[in-house]
Formats: sequence, structure tokens, C-alpha cells
Amino acid sequence: MRPALRTCAARSLAPARAAALRELAVAHLAGRNPQAAEGVLRQALALDAASPEARLALARGLYHLGDFQGALAWLAPLRELVPAALLEGRVHADRRAYPEAVEAFSRTLARSPGQPEALLRRASALLAAGEPLRALEDLDRLLAAQPDQEIARLLRAAARLEAGLPGPALEDLGCLPADREGPAWLLLRVQALAQSGAPEEEVERTLAQGVARQPGDAGLRLALARRLASRASSDPAALARARELLEPLAGAVADPPPPDALRAQAQFLLAGLAGGLDEGPEGAEAHFQQGLALAPDDAEGLTGLGWLLLEHGRVPRALPWLVRAALLAPERPRTLEALARALAAVPDDEAAARWLGLLVAGLPQRAPRLLAQLLRQVQEAGRDEANRDVEREAHRMKNRIAVLAARTAPTRSAVGAARAGPADGAAPEAGADDLGARLQQLFDEWVRFLETIRDRPRAPSLLSPARLVRLALERVGAPPGRVEVNLPARLPLLRGDETQLGDALANVLGNALEASPPDRPVRLAVRCPEGDAWIELVVTDQGPGVPPGERQHIFESGYTSKENGTGLGLAIARRAVQAHGGRLGLASAPGGPTTFSLRLPAAQPPAPEPGLPFGQLALERLEAELRRAPGEPGGAMS
Repeated sequence: MRPALRTCAARSLAPARAAALRELAVAHLAGRNPQAAEGVLRQALALDAASPEARLALARGLYHLGDFQGALAWLAPLRELVPAALLEGRVHADRRAYPEAVEAFSRTLARSPGQPEALLRRASALLAAGEPLRALEDLDRLLAAQPDQEIARLLRAAARLEAGLPGPALEDLGCLPADREGPAWLLLRVQALAQSGAPEEEVERTLAQGVARQPGDAGLRLALARRLASRASSDPAALARARELLEPLAGAVADPPPPDALRAQAQFLLAGLAGGLDEGPEGAEAHFQQGLALAPDDAEGLTGLGWLLLEHGRVPRALPWLVRAALLAPERPRTLEALARALAAVPDDEAAARWLGLLVAGLPQRAPRLLAQLLRQVQEAGRDEANRDVEREAHRMKNRIAVLAARTAPTRSAVGAARAGPADGAAPEAGADDLGARLQQLFDEWVRFLETIRDRPRAPSLLSPARLVRLALERVGAPPGRVEVNLPARLPLLRGDETQLGDALANVLGNALEASPPDRPVRLAVRCPEGDAWIELVVTDQGPGVPPGERQHIFESGYTSKENGTGLGLAIARRAVQAHGGRLGLASAPGGPTTFSLRLPAAQPPAPEPGLPFGQLALERLEAELRRAPGEPGGAMS
């Protein structure tokens, strides 16, 4: 049944009886009997067709039944009323139509400024739509009026994390009573600790304590398993514990069974652990297939299966999965890299053209940019293949140098003993110590050279620019006042390997400190213009500048103008930045100053981790609370 709008004059035959029926419908809804509630509400509407309350009650009943289109149809003539606009926003939010939800909640606030539920729900929709700064404005306004609003404080913690503000997020979480520290609170706290640079042991311990308190919570178990899986290759105990946590989730033996999305993520994690569990590539593929049966449009799972098949030489089988992943998530760098490597390995140009044709047909608006990205990735895939050959030989050379250095050790000991006390006063033998030192120096330089030919981030994760700056400052060990830091309060996150990026920034910063006079500080600034998809880390020294003839060589491996330099620091930095899809630039004036700019892609919107991240899981818990309407049994704001 759909409303016939303005086709005849609506009448109220028995408004009192209709009101009683509406109360009965509310009781049915409270008793989890929505079908009975719908029948009663239709009777109430027949008795009181002229009443907005009757139409609104029927729309609310349809909403609880999951008939979103029916609810919206009955709400259409009432959209100027505050309760109707509020309900319309809730319907759109549950449909994941966040722009429409924001518009409906904004309409509510235009007619009822400061309405708490509208502020809360609009903030939730903005946060889900990737607009944490706008969400913070609503939440700040709401908490100024109602500082004890727990859901609002949790949402503000989530928004602050998405905006790259882990410290204030921890403050919000610390304001909640101890007895309210549920799964959403814990998941947000874990993410805040990780973003603020807390030791990994503390993050993992916090999660483990939560799992011990709530062993049946699937989200907490998955989050802890993800942490353990990151070090399972070198820690058998972590591997065993991750498996113990994941297998009940993947098999849905928990009571109640976890959602399909969580079960799929458990299968994908088990696929990554298959090698350590002696299941081999066949076992890993089976886990991926089972996960994709539960979540067929999960781009991370599709990409993972594609990579697995690609690494075992099964290119024709990998391509369908990778093309599907690229159609779903064309911005995902790991997906494009895998697809480019697969296309580069296809011997038949016609076959490669057919796969590219599918991409162009599926993403016509994005095709030019996507093809340009794939072209660059194919070029990098070829270079990576060549680098692997170089790296194999380089590792062999490193081992030979290590053997030579070890063989000089007895000679150096004998020379040291002779120097300690020659009996006849003769001059001690020279040269062996110098040889050993030179071999050690050569070994260290060769290890650093190997870093310059590494093509991709080793352990990518979300990290804040503030943490990157802190890591670099710690590594260069600059004395107080030697580096002036300009770090804005709100910055998006980066996705990358914090060790590689931290080393890159430290190399640039160390180079600047060497160039600047001791009394002239180096400036380190982080910039991200509003709306820009890039973050710039800018290091400016007050040294003499880089001569024009050296600028084109300064990033080359082995090139240095310093007497004791290795010529590797800036080469390593550039390679690391390029491996993350960024650029390392140089600007230098005669006589100085010199500015190096590390330009890195921001996570846009502040990105979730692959699969179901901690913050996203927490937000889903909060949204579940928000869907329970105010005034209804168990409502979030009742």
C-alpha cells in the first residue's frame, strides 16, 4: 500500500480511537512484533486520515519493518514537520544515503535549532560520510549543552580520530564512567593509542584485557587477532593465539553468530596465516573463497586472492578477481599494483586489451586517470623485476663482505695484542685494523644500498603526520631548539610503513642539520591545504645552498659532496617516498636556504584499515544505538 497524495479530501472519522490504536502499535513494536504493529497502524490511518500523526506513525512502522521506500513515501507530504524530517533522516542514514540524511537532519535543525537528536544523528551521518570536521562542530555544540551525553562523547572521540587528533580523543574516552567502557569505547581507545604512538605492547594489552572481559564479542576478538597476525611470521605464540581467536569467528560457532562481514574478515586473516599453519597456497585460497562467499564485494579480499594467485604464477586465474577489485575500489594502490603486475605478465596483447576494455567500460568517467595509474604501475613492475635480480646479487655480495670482515677478526686481535706491549720496542704491525674497519664500513654501506632498491612499503598501516615527525626527531637526536616544528592541530592520516617513512624524513632532517650553522635552527613544517589530497613535510635549512650543478645528482645513490659521506641518505629517502606514491622535491637558492619537500598522498577520507578497522567497528556499534529511536524501549537518548 502506498499513499494516494492529494487525490481526495482526507477526513478524521474517529481520532480518539485512532490514537488508542497508535498506542497499541507502539506496544507491538516494543514487543518486537512489527507486522502486528503495521496492521494496527493502517487501521488507525483509516480512522484518522487527516492527522499528520497517523501518517507519521505508519511511516515509523514501515521503517521498523525495513520498508524504507514505503516509509519515505508516507513522509513526503510531511517533510516540513520536525518529527517527519527527523525520521526521514534516520531512514536515509540506515540506507547509507548519507548526503540525503544530512540534508534531512539539517532541515530539522533549521526549524528546531539545537535539537539534540538531530545534532547527534547529523554528526553520525557526517562522520560516516567522511566529514569528521563538520561532525565535530555538531558534537561540540551538543556537548556544550549536554556534557553528560555519552553517545555524543563517543562519537566525538571517533570524529577526532578521523580528523587525526588522538590526544583529544583519549580525553573524551577518559571522561566516560568505568562501567560504560563497552566494546565501542575499547575499540576507539585502541585506535587512539595506536595513532598517538603508544607502544605496540600497550595497544595489544588493552585489546587482550577487553577480550578477557568480553570473550564473546566478535569485534574485539577480530581486532586482537589482526594485531597478533601482524607479527605471526616471527612469533609462533602470536600465530597460535591468532588462530585460536579466528577459527570460532570464521566457522560461525559463536553464539550469537558474528555478522557475515566479520566472519569474512576472519577468513581473510586466516588466509594470510595459512603459510605458518602449514596449509599452503591451497589452504589460503580456500580461506579467501570462503570469505568472499560471505562478502563478495570486499575489495581487500578480492585483492588478496588475486595477489595469492599472481605470486604462484596463476595469472589467468588472478585477473578476474583483480579486475573486479579495481572496479569496486579503483583508488586502492595495492589493487592497482597487483593488476598492473598481472597485466604485465599477460603474454597476449589481445587478452590484456580485453581486460582493460572491461575496466574502461565499468569506469568510463575515471578511465583516463585509471589507465595513467596502471601505466605507471606497469613501468614500476618492470623496474621491480629488474631490481629483484640486482637485489639477489647484492645480497650475495653482502654475505661475501661479511665473511671477509669476519676473517680479519683474528688478525685484528693479534695486532691489538702486539700494540698493547711489544717486547722489543719495534713499531706495531699496521694495516689489519684499517682493513677490518674499511670492510665493516663497506658492509654497512652495502646494507644501506639494499634499502634504496626496495620498491614497496614493507608494513603499511595508518599513521599520523605527528607520529612521523616525532619518529624522525628521535632518530636524528637533535638537541632542544635545533629544530623548529610547525605542526597544525588537524591533519589527515597517511598510509604507509612508518619505519621507511620515518627513516626518509630522518635522512632529510639529518642532512639539513649538517648543512645549517649551529646557531641557525632547521625548520620542519607540515602542510595540508584544505581540500588537498596531499600532505607535505617541508624541511628548510639555513646552509649555503646546493650548487646548480649538483642538484640533478643529489638524489643519486653514491653521489656526495661530503668528505665522509656515503651518498645514500637522500637516495634512500627518495626511494621510500616514491614507494608510497609520493615525491621528494628540492628547492635551493644560491647561498641558501635549501628546502626539501616530502609530498605524500593523504588517506582520503581519513582511511580505514583494510577490512573492518577498530574505528569503523566502533562507529557501527554507535550507529546501532542511534537506530533505536528516542522514547522507544531501550532508546539511546531515552
